[in-house]
Amino acid sequence: MVYKNSMLALLGLLMMGCCLLSACSASVENTPEGVATFVVNSYMKGKYPDTREYATHDVMKDLDKWTQESTEKVLKIYGGAEVEFDKVSDFAADGSMKDVFFNIRIGEKKRRMSVRMVNENGKWLFDGLQLC
Repeated sequence: MVYKNSMLALLGLLMMGCCLLSACSASVENTPEGVATFVVNSYMKGKYPDTREYATHDVMKDLDKWTQESTEKVLKIYGGAEVEFDKVSDFAADGSMKDVFFNIRIGEKKRRMSVRMVNENGKWLFDGLQLC
Protein backbone atom coordinates (compact mmCIF):
# COMPACT_ATOMS: atom_id res chain seq x y z
CA MET A 1 0.00 0.00 0.00
CA VAL A 2 2.83 2.40 0.88
CA TYR A 3 4.56 1.51 -2.41
CA LYS A 4 1.37 2.27 -4.38
CA ASN A 5 0.91 5.65 -2.65
CA SER A 6 4.56 6.53 -3.27
CA MET A 7 4.23 5.70 -6.96
CA LEU A 8 1.04 7.77 -7.25
CA ALA A 9 2.73 10.72 -5.53
CA LEU A 10 5.73 10.41 -7.84
CA LEU A 11 3.46 10.24 -10.88
CA GLY A 12 1.61 13.33 -9.67
CA LEU A 13 4.85 15.27 -9.23
CA LEU A 14 6.00 14.20 -12.68
CA MET A 15 2.75 15.39 -14.27
CA MET A 16 2.93 18.73 -12.44
CA GLY A 17 6.52 19.17 -13.64
CA CYS A 18 5.52 18.47 -17.24
CA CYS A 19 2.65 20.97 -17.03
CA LEU A 20 4.97 23.61 -15.59
CA LEU A 21 7.56 23.06 -18.31
CA SER A 22 4.99 23.28 -21.08
CA ALA A 23 3.51 26.46 -19.58
CA CYS A 24 6.94 28.07 -19.36
CA SER A 25 7.90 27.10 -22.89
CA ALA A 26 4.71 28.65 -24.28
CA SER A 27 5.71 32.14 -23.16
CA VAL A 28 7.75 34.45 -25.35
CA GLU A 29 11.15 35.57 -24.10
CA ASN A 30 11.21 39.36 -23.59
CA THR A 31 14.18 39.98 -25.87
CA PRO A 32 14.26 41.52 -29.35
CA GLU A 33 15.17 38.12 -30.82
CA GLY A 34 12.53 36.22 -28.82
CA VAL A 35 9.62 38.50 -29.66
CA ALA A 36 10.68 38.94 -33.29
CA THR A 37 10.95 35.17 -33.75
CA PHE A 38 7.45 34.72 -32.35
CA VAL A 39 6.12 37.45 -34.66
CA VAL A 40 7.76 36.07 -37.81
CA ASN A 41 6.65 32.50 -37.10
CA SER A 42 3.09 33.64 -36.33
CA TYR A 43 3.02 35.68 -39.55
CA MET A 44 4.28 32.77 -41.65
CA LYS A 45 1.55 30.53 -40.22
CA GLY A 46 -1.16 33.10 -40.94
CA LYS A 47 -1.62 33.78 -37.24
CA TYR A 48 -0.48 37.39 -37.34
CA PRO A 49 -3.36 38.60 -35.09
CA ASP A 50 -1.97 36.36 -32.30
CA THR A 51 0.88 38.86 -31.95
CA ARG A 52 -1.30 41.67 -30.49
CA GLU A 53 0.28 41.40 -27.06
CA TYR A 54 3.68 42.20 -28.58
CA ALA A 55 2.61 44.97 -30.99
CA THR A 56 2.95 48.73 -30.75
CA HIS A 57 -0.20 50.83 -30.89
CA ASP A 58 0.37 51.59 -34.61
CA VAL A 59 0.75 47.91 -35.52
CA MET A 60 -2.42 47.05 -33.58
CA LYS A 61 -4.34 49.21 -36.06
CA ASP A 62 -3.02 46.97 -38.87
CA LEU A 63 -3.91 43.85 -36.91
CA ASP A 64 -7.48 45.13 -36.56
CA LYS A 65 -7.70 45.19 -40.38
CA TRP A 66 -6.43 41.59 -40.76
CA THR A 67 -8.94 39.35 -42.57
CA GLN A 68 -9.29 35.72 -43.56
CA GLU A 69 -8.27 36.82 -47.05
CA SER A 70 -5.05 38.27 -45.59
CA THR A 71 -4.34 34.95 -43.90
CA GLU A 72 -4.91 33.03 -47.14
CA LYS A 73 -2.54 35.34 -49.07
CA VAL A 74 0.23 34.92 -46.50
CA LEU A 75 -0.18 31.15 -46.39
CA LYS A 76 -0.08 30.99 -50.19
CA ILE A 77 3.20 32.92 -50.28
CA TYR A 78 4.93 31.63 -47.15
CA GLY A 79 3.36 28.23 -46.52
CA GLY A 80 6.15 25.80 -45.71
CA ALA A 81 8.81 28.50 -45.51
CA GLU A 82 11.88 27.89 -43.38
CA VAL A 83 12.79 30.71 -41.01
CA GLU A 84 16.28 31.18 -39.62
CA PHE A 85 17.38 33.93 -37.23
CA ASP A 86 20.25 35.99 -38.63
CA LYS A 87 21.18 38.94 -36.40
CA VAL A 88 20.07 41.86 -34.21
CA SER A 89 21.34 45.35 -34.92
CA ASP A 90 20.78 48.64 -33.13
CA PHE A 91 18.55 51.13 -34.90
CA ALA A 92 18.64 53.78 -32.15
CA ALA A 93 21.90 54.82 -30.49
CA ASP A 94 20.43 54.32 -27.01
CA GLY A 95 19.45 50.70 -27.75
CA SER A 96 15.71 51.35 -27.43
CA MET A 97 15.05 50.33 -31.05
CA LYS A 98 16.53 47.32 -32.82
CA ASP A 99 16.15 45.57 -36.15
CA VAL A 100 16.04 41.79 -36.06
CA PHE A 101 16.89 40.03 -39.32
CA PHE A 102 15.79 36.61 -40.54
CA ASN A 103 16.63 34.50 -43.57
CA ILE A 104 13.50 33.08 -45.17
CA ARG A 105 13.72 30.12 -47.54
CA ILE A 106 10.73 29.25 -49.71
CA GLY A 107 11.76 26.27 -51.80
CA GLU A 108 14.81 27.50 -53.73
CA LYS A 109 14.08 31.20 -53.13
CA LYS A 110 15.92 33.02 -50.37
CA ARG A 111 14.67 36.27 -48.88
CA ARG A 112 15.43 38.39 -45.85
CA MET A 113 12.93 39.84 -43.46
CA SER A 114 13.47 42.42 -40.76
CA VAL A 115 11.36 43.14 -37.71
CA ARG A 116 11.61 46.57 -36.08
CA MET A 117 11.60 46.20 -32.30
CA VAL A 118 10.89 48.98 -29.78
CA ASN A 119 11.44 48.84 -26.05
CA GLU A 120 8.47 50.41 -24.26
CA ASN A 121 8.66 50.41 -20.47
CA GLY A 122 10.96 47.38 -20.40
CA LYS A 123 8.85 45.30 -22.80
CA TRP A 124 10.00 44.58 -26.36
CA LEU A 125 7.26 45.26 -28.93
CA PHE A 126 7.38 44.95 -32.68
CA ASP A 127 6.69 47.97 -34.85
CA GLY A 128 6.51 46.31 -38.25
CA LEU A 129 7.77 43.63 -40.64
CA GLN A 130 9.63 44.33 -43.84
CA LEU A 131 11.06 42.23 -46.65
CA CYS A 132 14.61 43.32 -47.41
